[in-house]
Amino acid sequence: MQPNFRKFYYKSLGVQTIQAKLSVENVFGDKVLDTENLRKLCLWVRIPHSDRVSVWKVLLGVLPLAKEAWSDVNEQRQSQFEALWTAERLLFSSTSESLRQPVLDPDAQATNLDAAAHKIHRMLRLYMAAHSRSLSPWMQIPALSDQFVHVARALLEICDLSCMDAFWLLKGFWKGLEGETTKESIDNHVAVLNSLLKTHCEPLHLHLEIMGGDFADIYECWFGTLFACIIPSQPLESIWDIVVGGASAVFPYIALELLLSVKTRLLSCRDAAEMVAIVKDIENVADMDSVVNTAIGHWEKPILATMSKDNRRIIGY
Repeated sequence: MQPNFRKFYYKSLGVQTIQAKLSVENVFGDKVLDTENLRKLCLWVRIPHSDRVSVWKVLLGVLPLAKEAWSDVNEQRQSQFEALWTAERLLFSSTSESLRQPVLDPDAQATNLDAAAHKIHRMLRLYMAAHSRSLSPWMQIPALSDQFVHVARALLEICDLSCMDAFWLLKGFWKGLEGETTKESIDNHVAVLNSLLKTHCEPLHLHLEIMGGDFADIYECWFGTLFACIIPSQPLESIWDIVVGGASAVFPYIALELLLSVKTRLLSCRDAAEMVAIVKDIENVADMDSVVNTAIGHWEKPILATMSKDNRRIIGY
């Protein structure tokens, strides 16, 4: 369930929302799912936690559109998962003892999030190596850097600690969103962020330019981990709904609100080092629920303003 902030925000715009649970049930009622409708739900309504894993799996290609095939595909996924789990255990002796035991239950829960995140990240590397003609292609894949462990950890929490679900969604994220973690994509997001900052808070934009703080590593972490390095899994779900729905353009708005959340402190800084220190500590001072809700509202507002009444009605407004 989304916070009441969103309901009040939409009401202030004169936009009527619909019940997300009912919408998902209607879409899932078809024998063959309509990806366009699922994307609309992700973009404009967001998905209830109980349905999120299934919706994401379909949109990321982990599950087929035909629901009657889900049972067979899940059996195949479970078999592959068990084989990879065992292979990782045999190849990486540093794995924690609690996670080195064979896991045959796809609903098995991780007891150590950090260890489990590293484990399924290594399993993904093994999977990619096994499905490539190159001997060790995953060594050159930027999206499989250590930063992706943050994504794995967040997915474990979103999947209610199911290692199997988290692994297959991680694979889906890597394949479906790999372009979002490239240097070119991150540079584009940063450029949009700077433009938004100049529009929404020119004094801060000017102050950042004058002070000359180097935020490159910070931005690389934010955008490179799809914000999993800084935003808790619960508010992160709403962001990733939108991204899985096909709109990574929301990312610069998230970064904008993160900076604005410490605007007063940044404007009082006297040097670049002090500014960088404040930005690095944002996760300890910002209200992430408020940051995410406000950012999504700013992203949605201009899009909704350009929509016709018919198009709004199609997506449920």
